[in-house]
Amino acid sequence: MIGLRKLVFVVAHYRQDILVVLAGLIVFLALMAGLAVTMFPQGQRLGDLDAGDRDRRAVTGRSNHQVSFSGSQGPGDDGVARLTRVVRDVGHRGGSDVAWSTASESMSLANRDAVQTQDRSKAFISFVDGGHLRLDEKSLVVIRGATTDPFAGLSRPAVVMVRGQLSGEFDTAGPAGLDVETPVGLVSLSGTHGDALKFALDVDDAEATRVSVLGGEGEIVLNGERTAIGAYEALTIDADGRVSRHRVPGAPQPIAPASRASVTFGGVAPPVDFRWGGDGADSYRLRIALDANFENVLVDRRTGEARYRTAALRPGQYWWEVSGIVAGHVGPPSEARALTLVRDDTPPPLALDPVPGRVSAEAVTLSGLAAPGARIFVRGEPVTARPDGRFEHVVTLDPGTNIVVVEAVDRRGNVAFASATVTSKRITSFE
Repeated sequence: MIGLRKLVFVVAHYRQDILVVLAGLIVFLALMAGLAVTMFPQGQRLGDLDAGDRDRRAVTGRSNHQVSFSGSQGPGDDGVARLTRVVRDVGHRGGSDVAWSTASESMSLANRDAVQTQDRSKAFISFVDGGHLRLDEKSLVVIRGATTDPFAGLSRPAVVMVRGQLSGEFDTAGPAGLDVETPVGLVSLSGTHGDALKFALDVDDAEATRVSVLGGEGEIVLNGERTAIGAYEALTIDADGRVSRHRVPGAPQPIAPASRASVTFGGVAPPVDFRWGGDGADSYRLRIALDANFENVLVDRRTGEARYRTAALRPGQYWWEVSGIVAGHVGPPSEARALTLVRDDTPPPLALDPVPGRVSAEAVTLSGLAAPGARIFVRGEPVTARPDGRFEHVVTLDPGTNIVVVEAVDRRGNVAFASATVTSKRITSFE
C-alpha cells in the first residue's frame, strides 16, 4: 500500500514533466515515420508480381510463367538491357532493392529490374541482343532476362507488363522476338518472312491486353496457341482469355491548320480548330506538344469526331498529330504539323489631318489616314474608309470646346486613338 501511495505521489508531483516527455516521444516517432516514407517510398513490390501471378493461377487454372529464363535469377545478373532515354519522371528499382530511385539514361538493367513511368513520362529501353522498347506514361514493366526457344535454340528478350503501354521494334538482325508476360498469359511476339516487326501492346485497368502490329507480319503465341497476325491487325484478349481480332486504323490525314501555319492575333488568343480526314476509326486521339518529339505534351484528348477546338493555346510554337482508334487499339499517328501562334499588340497607324483650333461654324470636316482595312470610329460612330485607309467625316460641334476622339481597330483587334480639339465660336444675330 505504501508503495502505491509513493507512486501516486510521484505521478502527481511530476505530472507536467511526464507529459513533456511523452509529447517529445510522440514527436520523435512521427519524425521517424516521415523519414521512413521519404527514404523508402511506397510502390508496387516486385514480390507482389509473383504473388499476383499465383493468385491468377488459382482463379483461372492457367500459369503465366511458361518460359525458362536463361541465367540466374539473382540480383547479380549482368545487364540484359539499357535505358537509352528517359523523359520526365521515370523510376527504377532493382530486383533486390526495397525503394524506388530515379532512373537515368544509360542505366544498365538486369534481370528482375523494374522500370516505372509517371504522368507524361516515357522510357526507352534497348536490349543487349537487339530490339527496342518504348514505355509510355503510367506504365510499369519488369525485365525478365531472356527466354530460350528449346527447339530453335534462339534467345529472346522477355518482360513482365504489369500495366500501361509499350511499343517496340525488332528487326531481322536482332533477336527472334519478344516474350511479354501479361495478366492474360504469356504473349510471344515474332516476326515472319524476314520482316522487321513493329508492334504496340497495352494492359488496361480491367487487365485486358491489346496487341497491335504496325509494321511487318508476325506471329503471336498466347498460352501455347499460335495466331498469325499481319500488318495493321490487332488482337484483344480480355481478362477471361477471350480473343477478338480487329483492324488497326491507318494514319489520319491532317486538314487544318495547314502545315507550318502561323496565326497572328491581338489581345486574347483565338480558339484553334483542328480537323483531319478519318479512316473508319471509332474515335481519335489528338496530341498537341511543345516539341516535335512529343515529349512535352500539352493536350492529349480523345474525341469521337474528326475535329477538335481548343482555346488553351498561348503564343508559341506547337506540333500536333492525330491517331485513329478501333476497339481501343491506337493506330499510327499522322504526320506531325507545326503551328505557331503570334501575339501582335501593336496599335495600327492612325494620323489626323490638321484642323483649325477655332471656328465660327457649327460643323467641321475631320480627315485622316489609318491602316488599310482598319475600322474607323469618330465619336463612336463608324466611318467608311477608302481602300488605302483615307477617311473623312463631318463633325457637328457644340458651342465651346469640342474634343473629337477617333478610333482605328485593325483585323486583330488592336486599337489606336487620336483626338482633335476644336472650339466653336458661333455668331448669333439679333433682329
